[in-house]
Amino acid sequence: MVKDDIIIRNASIEDIDQIMNLEINSFDTGIREVKKTYADRLKIFEDGCLVIEGKNKNIIGFVTSELWDVIKENKDYYKKFDLNHDVSKVHTDEGKELYISSIAISKDYQHKGYGNLIFNKLIDKMILKYGIEAVSLIVSENWASARKLYNRNGFSEIYRIEEFFNCNDGKFNGIIMKKEL
Repeated sequence: MVKDDIIIRNASIEDIDQIMNLEINSFDTGIREVKKTYADRLKIFEDGCLVIEGKNKNIIGFVTSELWDVIKENKDYYKKFDLNHDVSKVHTDEGKELYISSIAISKDYQHKGYGNLIFNKLIDKMILKYGIEAVSLIVSENWASARKLYNRNGFSEIYRIEEFFNCNDGKFNGIIMKKEL
């Protein structure tokens, strides 16, 4: 159950160390994104990066995103989904497709509604401010709770990238999911 003593706000570069701690604690070594990637996301599209701040100003969750041009799904579309990709090459402030590039919630706060809260807060904000027409993301086939969250929010699988995620316990397909608005 989500408690009232949290704040959801835009992330800033001052949050990068706490964001990276969540990244390290949430993802296997082979699929973690690097600090430079997060710094670039904040520099290029700070508006698309939110954090959940708990007690003592500790960050308990984050979500990052980019705006992409909406294009018909084709082989070039799927190339955009690389880990640690160069945000400056795909993000455009005029884009109408919101790409959720990462989301993580501290283990102590998982399964309590915080992921759903920040996820939908970002989407609602992007609809109002940027008039987005679609939302896309990529998720590992073995992340059942994340897939459940996205399915519950109206996302559908549109494509699979073989062995996209190189985790400590094996390689897993990446499932690209999308929701048209």
